[in-house]
Amino acid sequence: MKGKRSGLVVGTIVFCGLLAAWATKRQQVVPQPCPFDPSLSVGVAFQGPHLHFDTYAVQDKLMNARIAWFSNTEHPDPDIFNDRVFYEPPEEDWDWWTTLFPATLILQVTDAQNRLGKVEVFKYEGNILKGIFPANQEGSTVTGSLELERPTSFWRLTIKDRRGETLAEALVKNPETQLTVVERFDWWVPHPPKRDVVVELDKEELHQHPVLRYDFEKKQTVTEYADCIVKYWRAKEGCPPHTGFKEQHFTTVAIFGPPPEGCSILDTRGSESCGTWVDVILEGPFPVEAESVLCMTKQFDNDYPSTAKIPPPQDYCKRYVRQRIREFPKPEALTDLARPIVERLKDMQSTKPEDGTSITPSIEVLPYSKGCLHWDINAKTDIRTILVAPVRKVEKHPTIFDYILAALREVVRGIMGSAHPKKNRVVEALVEAWTKDISQREKVKEAFKVGDLKFYGDIWVLYLSLATAGPMYPPPLQNITQDIKVQVVVVKPDATKEAVDGSLSIERISAWTNPSPPMHPLPPSEVSVPKEGTTISLGKGWRWKLTAFAVGRSATKEISVPLEPPSVVIEVPAPQPPPGGG
Repeated sequence: MKGKRSGLVVGTIVFCGLLAAWATKRQQVVPQPCPFDPSLSVGVAFQGPHLHFDTYAVQDKLMNARIAWFSNTEHPDPDIFNDRVFYEPPEEDWDWWTTLFPATLILQVTDAQNRLGKVEVFKYEGNILKGIFPANQEGSTVTGSLELERPTSFWRLTIKDRRGETLAEALVKNPETQLTVVERFDWWVPHPPKRDVVVELDKEELHQHPVLRYDFEKKQTVTEYADCIVKYWRAKEGCPPHTGFKEQHFTTVAIFGPPPEGCSILDTRGSESCGTWVDVILEGPFPVEAESVLCMTKQFDNDYPSTAKIPPPQDYCKRYVRQRIREFPKPEALTDLARPIVERLKDMQSTKPEDGTSITPSIEVLPYSKGCLHWDINAKTDIRTILVAPVRKVEKHPTIFDYILAALREVVRGIMGSAHPKKNRVVEALVEAWTKDISQREKVKEAFKVGDLKFYGDIWVLYLSLATAGPMYPPPLQNITQDIKVQVVVVKPDATKEAVDGSLSIERISAWTNPSPPMHPLPPSEVSVPKEGTTISLGKGWRWKLTAFAVGRSATKEISVPLEPPSVVIEVPAPQPPPGGG
């Protein structure tokens, strides 16, 4: 009974194959000759819906399969599939389509020696027989089609002669996007944070500035010298850096040097407010300039008798993702080695706890103080760029693929340089290099086309940490002062008072605030006081001893500043007449 049931199943498979065979005549199945038996050829195609990797379009179409050949003394081995594919399918973009299921497998086998008996089709996983297709009466042709409900890794074809002996075997793979991923590492130098300073032009000079440019005809980076105006800047007010300002070089192709007033550290190359100063670094070991110490400054004025917390002009967190890849290749389109790379990059641009962790604290300042504060910030940058390519082409032409990657780096250096100041994405430069230059070179044309290398996107990440924060030195913090009018009068024996010329010594006694205000600036230790009085500037938050000298006598008065009203009259007693005088 069991044998009858098996025979019935096989008979049904054969019958279905015969019923569907008429359809193969209408299909454009491309035969591929057997490399070790030229009389034999096999054509296999998949008819049905196919998904395009790049456009996500689904089309009902016929796609010829890739076929790996094995002799009758070999066991078909998937591990050497790519090595045994002698002829590629004719579709230009075969690597970017994936067969969706259900689909129809269409088969055409011919033999110039008329030896054919039948072709057996197995699902490779589990070695399950799915169809038997008999030859025509002459033994010259086998045609048929097979409905497939779900995908498998490979389909195995066993081609047998009239006596049932195996002529050849083949592994067949339906169109399926399989990509390798290349990850490029680059860095950029961020703009400095905004400084609390107003600048003005100091002077200008004319000279020649070296500019790197990639010459597509010469296939190399060249140095050109452009006319240049150099502008030098100086501080007009605010908190200038103790190192001064870096000059700017204005050429016809770019501006070299940071804007003197500074920009937000979060800006990237090409922003409207910051020009083109952020440089992308594309070669060599991790450069010193890609890890920067950037300074943010702020003026403050705390005219109160208690300490105050001064917030930073801008709050910075530990980590910023400045540019994201919106959509990644789907896992099923990637090789086992490529999937972890993509997952790591997804994680890199995902939200992290440190994205909201501030590194710029408020700075506590002394009572009655003013001056400049600074926040020194360590900045590290990271650019990751993804390129994808068909794994079969990379594996078949590893040397040429390595050459492409090396050439891309060299060409992109020129494209990202000053000759193209508006290129603000590494990916754009890579696309330009590939389409304009590298894909046109003869040895590349033989193995790779423009569509074989796709640029998926780039991620720009900024990592920040606080180095130091506090008052800027020099100059030291300043004590806020109050102008106080001082007048010296002589008190006569009859109790009348008269303003006179005199002098005044000034001595700081102690602070009346806790903590003490700054000690600078110091007033002069002694001043002249005309009879109409004089104004002295005394630090707030301190007690002062003022000693007046006039008509050979002296008097002392202690005051606390600030003083209301801001005036002091020091009374000096008139000199006593000598005994017996008068």
